[in-house]
Amino acid sequence: MKQKFGNLILKLVCITAIVTMFSNFAVKVEAEEKQEPHVIPIAMATDDNYVYPTVVSMTSILENKNSDTYINFHIMVTNVLSDENQKRLLSLQNVYNNCHVELINMKDKYISASVRSYLATPTYYRLSLPSLLPQYNKVLYLDGDTIIRKDLWSMYNIDVSDYYIGAVIDQFIIGWSNRGRQDYAKELGIKEAEQYVNAGVLLMNLEKMRNDNIEKNFDDYIPTLAKRGSLYYDQDVLNAVCYSKIKFISPEYNAMQNLLIGYGNDSINIVKNYFDLEQWKKACDNPTIIHYMGAFKPWESKNVRFYSEWDKYRQIAETNIYKVLPEGIYTICSSLDNNMVVDVSGFSKQSGANVHLWTKHGLDNQKFKLNYLGQGYYQIESVCSGKVLDVAYAKNENGANVWQHDKNGSDAQIWTIKSAGNDEYYIVSKCNNLYLDLAGAQKNNGTNIFVWSFNGNKNQKFKFVKS
Repeated sequence: MKQKFGNLILKLVCITAIVTMFSNFAVKVEAEEKQEPHVIPIAMATDDNYVYPTVVSMTSILENKNSDTYINFHIMVTNVLSDENQKRLLSLQNVYNNCHVELINMKDKYISASVRSYLATPTYYRLSLPSLLPQYNKVLYLDGDTIIRKDLWSMYNIDVSDYYIGAVIDQFIIGWSNRGRQDYAKELGIKEAEQYVNAGVLLMNLEKMRNDNIEKNFDDYIPTLAKRGSLYYDQDVLNAVCYSKIKFISPEYNAMQNLLIGYGNDSINIVKNYFDLEQWKKACDNPTIIHYMGAFKPWESKNVRFYSEWDKYRQIAETNIYKVLPEGIYTICSSLDNNMVVDVSGFSKQSGANVHLWTKHGLDNQKFKLNYLGQGYYQIESVCSGKVLDVAYAKNENGANVWQHDKNGSDAQIWTIKSAGNDEYYIVSKCNNLYLDLAGAQKNNGTNIFVWSFNGNKNQKFKFVKS
């Protein structure tokens, strides 16, 4: 009897252990399934001239983040940013999961600070981040001329609790003579320029900056820039005000083009005084962030170092954000009457032949090939003649005529196609920002086609039907 009772107790203990084990496993699985994503706030700044590279940079972040990483973009913009560019920035959150895009209108902030003509106002916006983003203890700031090749969670978790910013030594300072660095340190009012960092990639300790009122120190320092003979302005402000409270991080997180100069003895002799050589070699071989700093940019020249890396994400951004319609042959129908279409008068093959509205018959003088040029721009080519739609004499006035003309690459032959909803589109000239329009809002055979200021009516809306 005692033996049977002992066996029963043993069985009960085993069953309890097994149930507990599976229960713990289930709890662990459930916890993993409910695990909060890695949220990374990223701040950037742009104006209309810099939206394109900024979109490409944001695309690279989203293409390379881990599935459990959530990106909160906070894009500081000028108050004149076009509606179209605002839509492009915001559309990234519709293309990618686990991200949100907020546009912050900086209005007239820092306009008087841009004392050098080549420095746009948005370069100063990062100085306002402590007060702009009170909900965060720290944030990643990235310039728009960057490509991000890996998930950023490890970088975001670098400990900067005792510092204002984490950043990488600037490539230009490394190349200066000792005397040059000493002179520049004196201009900035700091002890030594060997500690001078690049401001294009920053891990910012917003909490400490707020606690120490650093933003006021930034504002107080700005008026002295012109007097000091500074070269890099907002970067100089950050280095001067944050001096001795800057953490130097691995160059893999800001691989500036001229910093990645190979493993020759001369190169090693230059960089060994500034970087851990293993970290520097890692940056050369497999950087997390490539920074296309300097005068030559990959969206302007294919001869820029690491162009292929940038071009990879450019192509993705073009497909996801900029290309409104695929290339191909279309009939362009008026939204006033889908049976009335854009037509080359008299099947002409001559340069200067007029373009007007006509009843749809499906022949080649009513068919147009969309040639995509990049950044949202198209040429609209007549299948009948090989000529393209052109604003006559590139006039910048309401009522400027539209005809067909030999290709010459001018802005008068380049168009943006903007969605008007309901599968309707506006066709806008690059040369004058005026909209393709039907004269008098008529829908008769022979109605002339010209360009006119935006009014949003049906006479400015068209449908593209694949031929």
